[in-house]
Amino acid sequence: MPAKTGKEYIDRVDKAKANVWINGEQVKDKISQHPAFKGVMKTQAELYDLQHDSAKNDIMTYISPTSNERVGTSFMQPRTKEDLEKKEENDSRMGKT
Repeated sequence: MPAKTGKEYIDRVDKAKANVWINGEQVKDKISQHPAFKGVMKTQAELYDLQHDSAKNDIMTYISPTSNERVGTSFMQPRTKEDLEKKEENDSRMGKT
């Protein structure tokens, strides 16, 4: 699956119509609009959008050997020292290290 945009991420979560409850009340509308999730989903969407920023694209994505599409570097299985360095740089940009 190619790297998704923030909008694609939010649309996918909203379309899933998950059975979500907060403080004993079911979330009936779009999850992305609920106050408990809106902020974190916006932040996550911004991270997905970074994958499509031309200045960050080479670090945050790679060409999948199976699909030949750009996918998130977090899915890369490092096979070389350079792959591992790329994953480490991506993780540091994403705040994982």
